[in-house]
Amino acid sequence: MANFNIQITNRGRALQAKAQAGATLTFTRMRIGSGTLSGQQIADLTGLIEPKLWLSLNKSMPGETGKYTVGAYLSNENITAGFYFREWGVFAQDPDLGEILYSYGNVGAGAEYISAGGGSDIVEKQLDAITIIGNAANVSATLDDSLVFTNRAEFEEHQTAPVLDHPDDSVTDNKIGNRTITDTTAPTGNTGKLTGLLGWLAYMIKAITGKSNWRTAPATTLEAAKGHMDDTTKHITAVERSTWNGKAEIHLSSTPPTSPTTRTFWYQDMGESPDLGGGGGLLIGNAALDDSQDVWFEELN
Repeated sequence: MANFNIQITNRGRALQAKAQAGATLTFTRMRIGSGTLSGQQIADLTGLIEPKLWLSLNKSMPGETGKYTVGAYLSNENITAGFYFREWGVFAQDPDLGEILYSYGNVGAGAEYISAGGGSDIVEKQLDAITIIGNAANVSATLDDSLVFTNRAEFEEHQTAPVLDHPDDSVTDNKIGNRTITDTTAPTGNTGKLTGLLGWLAYMIKAITGKSNWRTAPATTLEAAKGHMDDTTKHITAVERSTWNGKAEIHLSSTPPTSPTTRTFWYQDMGESPDLGGGGGLLIGNAALDDSQDVWFEELN
């Protein structure tokens, strides 16, 4: 496509002056056509010579000092009759006159043919026009959001952004896709990629259950294990254990134990000695007792 020399019209200059005085300069849309200049002065034009197609704006961006860039998307999808793209106009809203032709360009013999849609020749172009705004402070454009595209610089900035600005709930499970984890790697920290973190959790689950992999159900649950430990019928308490450990040891023997303690008692059959007039008896002995303190049970019959 040939380069257009976009020039501001007289109405555009008047609107620019109003904008420099405080009015808002709002660009509204573009129009392209096939008209040929035949002695007309661009400054005097109020519209295209042979208009063909309106284009909604999809770009509004300040440029160098005193300049402003507006853009639009051109497609031949809905064009029913082909034409030569020769003239190009940028329109703006005048607070007194309404919508006006702000700036205009014409490439003459350098026109490009735009074929009708539906054929093999597909036309898709981004048209950006740099126009003069002078010292206007309040400049804007009416954009069609459905036609707003990103440029390469904006795309690369998005790719490298530390936090992606995506709408809530836009990243779904289907978009994330399947992930395969392994339960063979022990955790090494609290930070990592999603797949790695899930693998660490699987490793810990396997370690807790004692099974060959994290997916196998454990032999018991923590709830069941806690109930078993708290069952006082199946288990004695620490106090009960201490009490049982302090119980006396009872021995039935014909001789005293080898190493008796103060908690050891033994029953010794003394036969007929000592003879207290009966038929024998049992002696109860304890390591804390001397011979004079032994307890003797005599058999009386």
